[in-house]
Amino acid sequence: MGYIEDRDIDIAGLCETWLTDSHNATTAVIKSYGYSMMHDHRDNQKGGGTAIVFKPFYKLSVVKLSECFKTFEVTAAILRSSTVKILILIMYRTGPLSSLFNQELDKLLSDCSGKCDHIFLAGDLNIHFSSDYSCLPNQTLDIMHSYNLNKLVNEPTHCRGSSLDQIFCSSRQEIILDSVHVDSSSGLGSDHFPVLCDIKFCPSKKYFKTIEYRNLKEIDEDKFSSDLNGIIDGIDKNDSFAMQVQDLTSAVSILLDEHAPYVTKNIAVVDSAPWFDSEYRDLRKVRRRAEKKKKKSPEHHRRYLDLCDEANQLSNSKKKQYFKKILDNSRGNPKTLYTMVNNVMDRKQGNALPDTENIEELASTFNTFFAEKIKKIRENMTTSPCIDLVDPSIDQKPINLLHQFEPATVEEISDIIKETGVKCSPADILPQHLYEENICNLTPLLTDLVNLSLSSGSMDGVKLADIVPLIKSENLDPNILKNYRPVSNLTFLGKIIERVVLNRLNSHLTSNNLQCPNQYAYKKNHSTETLMIKIVNDVLIAMDEKEATVIMLLDLSAAFDTVDHDLLLRILEKDIGLRGKVLHWFSSFLKGRSQRIRLGKTTSECITIKFGVPQGSVLGPVLFNLYIRSIYKFVQKFGFNIFGYADDHQIVKSFRAEGQVKVLTHELIRCFTQIKFWMNHFFLQLNDSKTQIIVCGSNKVLNQIQIQGIHLSAGTTVRFVNCVKNLGVQMDNHLTFREQVVHLKQKCFRTLRNICKIRFLLTRSQLRTIVNSLVVSCLDYCNGIYFGISGQLLNQLQLIQNAAAKVVTNKYKYDHVGEDLEKLHWLKVKKRIAFKIALLAYKSVNGLAPDYLKDMFRYAHHGHTLKLIVPQFISASSRRSFSYIGPKIFNNLPTTLTSSDAVDIYKRNLKTYLFKLQDHELDKLLS
Repeated sequence: MGYIEDRDIDIAGLCETWLTDSHNATTAVIKSYGYSMMHDHRDNQKGGGTAIVFKPFYKLSVVKLSECFKTFEVTAAILRSSTVKILILIMYRTGPLSSLFNQELDKLLSDCSGKCDHIFLAGDLNIHFSSDYSCLPNQTLDIMHSYNLNKLVNEPTHCRGSSLDQIFCSSRQEIILDSVHVDSSSGLGSDHFPVLCDIKFCPSKKYFKTIEYRNLKEIDEDKFSSDLNGIIDGIDKNDSFAMQVQDLTSAVSILLDEHAPYVTKNIAVVDSAPWFDSEYRDLRKVRRRAEKKKKKSPEHHRRYLDLCDEANQLSNSKKKQYFKKILDNSRGNPKTLYTMVNNVMDRKQGNALPDTENIEELASTFNTFFAEKIKKIRENMTTSPCIDLVDPSIDQKPINLLHQFEPATVEEISDIIKETGVKCSPADILPQHLYEENICNLTPLLTDLVNLSLSSGSMDGVKLADIVPLIKSENLDPNILKNYRPVSNLTFLGKIIERVVLNRLNSHLTSNNLQCPNQYAYKKNHSTETLMIKIVNDVLIAMDEKEATVIMLLDLSAAFDTVDHDLLLRILEKDIGLRGKVLHWFSSFLKGRSQRIRLGKTTSECITIKFGVPQGSVLGPVLFNLYIRSIYKFVQKFGFNIFGYADDHQIVKSFRAEGQVKVLTHELIRCFTQIKFWMNHFFLQLNDSKTQIIVCGSNKVLNQIQIQGIHLSAGTTVRFVNCVKNLGVQMDNHLTFREQVVHLKQKCFRTLRNICKIRFLLTRSQLRTIVNSLVVSCLDYCNGIYFGISGQLLNQLQLIQNAAAKVVTNKYKYDHVGEDLEKLHWLKVKKRIAFKIALLAYKSVNGLAPDYLKDMFRYAHHGHTLKLIVPQFISASSRRSFSYIGPKIFNNLPTTLTSSDAVDIYKRNLKTYLFKLQDHELDKLLS
């Protein structure tokens, strides 16, 4: 990067980047120099990879190629000006030159030539164009010439000679390419030399932009707090909720204008690294002058090399000082620590947006697109809801009806704020900093407004959502609007009211036993981990009975956004028992909401939302669960179990191999058809093409399954897969979890490599916190399902933990880490699995786990002691199940441990107990 910055290079193409993931410490360093980067990396392989590094004001846009090429790697981007569009291709050719390369090159240029006015192809092609022994290089040149591309590099670009690195460019009037130069004395340490050239091109973006902001740092906080208290005291308590919110918003806006009026300022688009101070920049200038003289004599060359070392040492020193200052000021705040790590490791990315010259028009386009998307989905469905499909229990009135909300207290509001923090939206009355500074003064007013909303059944005034379009995956094309999802940013007051209502609603659902047992999201003691334990347990038990298990994973489109308000209110009234002001409040919460797209400071016009529950709210997901609660009994009528986690659902059924035709080709298709029928009447769209099906079982049983796919609907055929990603776990059809372990190794070692690059910035305590958060937590997620997997896979998991310990303790590759694991107070992987199972067993026995886990634990009297009943399973698969090993481990633990009064005490004592166990004692505990 020093070479690029010294020469003020605008766009650089790189080959053999050796990057294996999208965001890491290397990409963070590149961005710290004020450059942007797009690259195509090799997943989990060393070497290779191509990239384009460029100054951000050029606004290059990624070109997604239609296919993957076997003979070369390429990064493609479009560079635009007001008059011309240039396609930049940075290519790295791998392997021996073959006719397949020429075929793929021809296909690439054919596909891309229509996308631009001009093509610029450069990179390490590894082709000896001067060779007289092969016709393949000449064929390559013929292909280039057929697209009007001319070879521009004739000098040797490799230390052993030959022009292996090339530039091909077409000639157009708008583009003038000049001064092609091979820098053979760059001193970069590579066997390839940089190739430089000048392109006459005017970027479409200027170097500076104008921003508008409030100078909040200049506010007199005491005077501001005093004036704010005057506004609070002046609010008319007799006004309606909407009027009080409006008056408060207007008065605080005027107060902000008085204390911190908006000011405008021109700022440079390109940022520089914060540690690049004047001392470092002056040294770089000296080094640059020495570089120009280095060929004059050996003394000048040595002087240049010494200055290079001095500049590198000073850069590292400045960098350490900068991050040390951040860490010292953080005072142990984990949020500050993680923010710094994310920046250094390039984990926190800015939100991608489509290319545009008019940001206001883009905001309006997004708003129209999101609204039209829901409208089109609704138009393809039944025009009226089918209440007959709702849970039959709606005709049975709940024991207690909820007519009005219990008022909130100042203490309750304070506890909510302490638990969730102050998180504001741009539509809030105050910026987050001022909200936090004055929260004590504002809490009584917030309590009064919350209670007024509850008692009047109104949310008018806090129903505006600022929508931020977030791209679904960084690998998707940012210029296609369907690749974005809308996320609501709600006001602080609105979120406080929602949390109070959620507490009242959950209390009503629990006391009247109205929670849906098959929905596992947003419920106390429920998680994706406990659900995976349940699913894997059922599949293992089926294996013991020589049965296979089919699992169908369903995919919904914009599920939260298509919810019908009238149908949801009908369910809340008939099935949940909400009446009076409570039902009126929910009606106000759902109906008449509005949204606008916010892109930075730019907002679109507000539009009214006719359907859906707001994403980004705490009530939205719970209301969605209530909305779809009838689907569970509906599906069970067809002989299938259904498990739901928010809008993720999976249909499960075990069967014998001789019944595969009936189950897979008749019952499964019928069940899917009926689910689609139910979804249609509830205005939810099921994606047939994204549905995945896996059949799990033992090798003997699966060898008897002849059916490998089914026709779900017209034009949709689903092939059975051998592995699916289920709730974050790679679940294979034999439940070996081999793919899951491979995935974990890839993810964890990639993270550890990145952490090693910033290890010199951190103390051991900070490093341990980071490794625990980013690596060890991945090992612990759903590790209860790893019980009984092969010893080889357990060793692979242990290798991950050992590597993590070496990073923390700064040990070398081949050093032993046994004692270090104890010093770090880390249980080994096998003991961590036992710890998780024993913890879930304790929670199940003491009523702290979901019902589907608690039902697996029953006591039986054995003399004068109570012991859990352990099922009598024979096969190795069933002995891996939680319903077997959970009671088994719990029975083998000391009574003094299992009788702990609190879960925290139990966890602490359990960890100490496992630490002291020898390997043979651990095997006895697990046997």
